[in-house]
Amino acid sequence: MEAAFRVVICDDDDERAVDWSDRVSNQLPEADVAPLNSVAFAKAVRDLKARMVASESQTPVDDNDEAGVLDRADILVLDSDLLRTET
Repeated sequence: MEAAFRVVICDDDDERAVDWSDRVSNQLPEADVAPLNSVAFAKAVRDLKARMVASESQTPVDDNDEAGVLDRADILVLDSDLLRTET
């Protein structure tokens, strides 16, 4: 049996992420759909940045971190507010 595809929905408004997750689940009942709250998203991004730094210095990367939820997603939905970048 093939594993269900995973959809992760990220929004800076946790209630909106849950709402979108429910709506997608209703349309795609065979999918594993999960909201990622803003705190968990921030931790995942932090760990992705740490991986980038480690990769640049050719340090072994621990991929068993908070960013794993993003790695395992087949479809990743990001609210545009989360794409703000700081310089």
